[in-house]
Amino acid sequence: PVREAPNNITTTVFMFRGDFSSPFYDIFALHKRATRYCDKDTTIDGCDVKLPRNYRWGNLSDKLVDALEHMCKAPEKTDFYVKADDDLIMSDSKLDEVIRVMSTTDCQVAGGIMSSQGFYWPLGQVYIFKREILEQFCQKFPITMKLHSSEDIS
Repeated sequence: PVREAPNNITTTVFMFRGDFSSPFYDIFALHKRATRYCDKDTTIDGCDVKLPRNYRWGNLSDKLVDALEHMCKAPEKTDFYVKADDDLIMSDSKLDEVIRVMSTTDCQVAGGIMSSQGFYWPLGQVYIFKREILEQFCQKFPITMKLHSSEDIS
């Protein structure tokens, strides 16, 4: 679901759900506005998008690539994309405030960023990137998959 925040800023929040996800996570505020991506054969309720395959801990980066490819094919693009862990507790108003502030800067990505392995990748329970970053990913598809255990590295 696309949400329009103050100042006409549009946002897509997305998260990954797995068979290990607690059904009680849906009480958290962000779940109501998030697009929930699940594995192809998942048995849990509450999936908005079923991705084309199943993932394990060793190839979670492929899950992110598949989700990004799905977003690239979406007819409507938003100003911001927010990847949130399914156990994140954050109010809608706090997220909207962070996005509002980020919209006034040249910053393209926000969240904990690590660079100790010769490349950058987001860490933590939430990170935000602008439409320009998604468009850069979209220009690179199809991406040759490289197995990695982190869902935040692609």
